[in-house]
Amino acid sequence: GAPITEKDVPEYVHLPLVVGKGAAEAASDLLTMLSRERWLQRRVAAAIRIGGRRWDLRLQNGIDIRLPEADPQTA
Repeated sequence: GAPITEKDVPEYVHLPLVVGKGAAEAASDLLTMLSRERWLQRRVAAAIRIGGRRWDLRLQNGIDIRLPEADPQTA
């Protein structure tokens, strides 16, 4: 897809913010993983790609979940 520009933000406000080095390329796998855990997906405000190899999830309540690089879906 195409990057979301500032003028497009209102249309996509329901999506989590996805940032960091390599985030655009890895976002599809992350969103697929989150779709299997709907209770968690509803609470994620942002996903931060760390070092181009793993994710931190920032929840709406401010808590950060630091997913491991290997096998994050079982964490």
